[in-house]
Amino acid sequence: MTPAALTPAVVCPRLAVLCASYGRVRRGIETVVRELCLERLGRDWPVDLYGPPEAPELPAPHRTIRVSCAPRESTAARRYAGLLAGTRWPLAGAHDYEALHFTARLADTCFWSEPYRAVFNYAGPAAALLCRAKRVWDGSAFIHSGQAGMGPVEVAQAAVGPDWYVPLSPPARDWLAGKRLLAPLAPVVPNGVDLVRYAPGPGRDLGLPRPVALFAGALDEMKRPLLAIAAAARAGMALAVAGDGPQRDEVCQRGGELLGDRFRYLGAVAETEMPALYNAAEVFVLPSFEEPFGIVLLEAMACNKPVVTQDDAVRRWLIGDAGMLVECTDTVAFAAALRAAAGCDWQDRLRQRAQRFDWDIVAGEYRRWLRAA
Repeated sequence: MTPAALTPAVVCPRLAVLCASYGRVRRGIETVVRELCLERLGRDWPVDLYGPPEAPELPAPHRTIRVSCAPRESTAARRYAGLLAGTRWPLAGAHDYEALHFTARLADTCFWSEPYRAVFNYAGPAAALLCRAKRVWDGSAFIHSGQAGMGPVEVAQAAVGPDWYVPLSPPARDWLAGKRLLAPLAPVVPNGVDLVRYAPGPGRDLGLPRPVALFAGALDEMKRPLLAIAAAARAGMALAVAGDGPQRDEVCQRGGELLGDRFRYLGAVAETEMPALYNAAEVFVLPSFEEPFGIVLLEAMACNKPVVTQDDAVRRWLIGDAGMLVECTDTVAFAAALRAAAGCDWQDRLRQRAQRFDWDIVAGEYRRWLRAA
């Protein structure tokens, strides 16, 4: 399963990880960095984590190299996003400014001082260009996985020509296969779930009437939490919302208006508390539009909870028979799916589906490639 075209082996025991947001926010990419690179591949190779000033200190033999860069919440990032709003430039968001600033500051670190067996780039297309230059400079291979979904950012990443471009799903691989790319497409390797941490167990007391739906994620236009509120109200269900983001105030206002005492806003929830939160609900809901993957869906399924999410090719492959797919803008159909999912006897097939995505299996694929390089 090793990609056909690889950079010749570099005699270097260390891996490098580039992530402009690790320690600042907790979303999918940060979960991938921790679960895959630090906790699993880090058992076999020492890792240099290039992250922002908030990145945690890693225990030896790993190292944290902090890169001074502006956060996505900074005034400069917001102005950048405002100026480019409505343009066709694919890197127009505040988080893109954070990644671009991070990439510009990498030159002030030890990134160029030693070769790596491989560099895992989670810092965007500009950082990919630096990785390509480093490969020319000292032979360090670099890896990219399609965490941005299917769009121009991923085309730009693949066009830079990483040694391994890893698609997260068969639909993503098929989508990229017809494009002109410099990167050899590796076999599909998805994101994963920690089946020890996320498992059926006691649930948190939410003080809500049954049945309860749970939404967990960023409160923004892409995740579409307002659709979850409207559907829960129509279904006559309670809804708990965990997360933060630019739509927080609107979510709280709309939840109170439509659901009253059947609504609970929990704020940003610590990861250690998430298993009990999944286990507190009858159903997990994520109405995201063009979700790149959806690790939270796997976490809910691992707790043996059904999921209701947007019907698209990636989710059909990911969810299988462990939930219900629906056009989430259709409130009537969305509400019906919530009621059906909460009332169905799923037995244990939800967790069985999640077991296919064990992080240990995922890490084994990367480990095989790294040892062959």
